[in-house]
Amino acid sequence: MNYQWFLFYNVTGAVLWTGGLVGGGYLIGNIPVISDHVSLLMWFVLALCIFSIAMVLKAVLSAVLHDKSKERGTGETAADFCYRIEVKK
Repeated sequence: MNYQWFLFYNVTGAVLWTGGLVGGGYLIGNIPVISDHVSLLMWFVLALCIFSIAMVLKAVLSAVLHDKSKERGTGETAADFCYRIEVKK
């Protein structure tokens, strides 16, 4: 793709995306039910973010610990075990 077309589409997309988010936030912020419960919504969003970060950390730590156990040779993985059973059949 030509760089000028890429730049045009990239800038156009950024302007539309930003305008959509700002405009949507403004419109949603003017809804009385939502504006009256902003603090409750903030706590919900905060809890959702903390939960998401915890799940990512769990996955990363699980992967790191799994790699370390494989390096130490503490045993085979579940996938290795299943493969070994399938090969014997």
